[in-house]
Amino acid sequence: GVNILYAAIGRLKWRERPDEDETWRFAPLVLVPVRIEPCTKRYEHRIVWTGDEPEFNQTLVQRLSKDFG
Repeated sequence: GVNILYAAIGRLKWRERPDEDETWRFAPLVLVPVRIEPCTKRYEHRIVWTGDEPEFNQTLVQRLSKDFG
């Protein structure tokens, strides 16, 4: 199957052109596959780790590779 829900751990913060651009950009560093499941009466739902391996944000990896080799 395909995981479509992830919890993000850490983030990278940057600006495209620090001298010209004041807009900050953010990207998650590590993505942990999770699922939402029903829980007890106390909580309606909870977020649970699927057991699959966490992974680096591949989109960010490609961007850094393109920008910095």
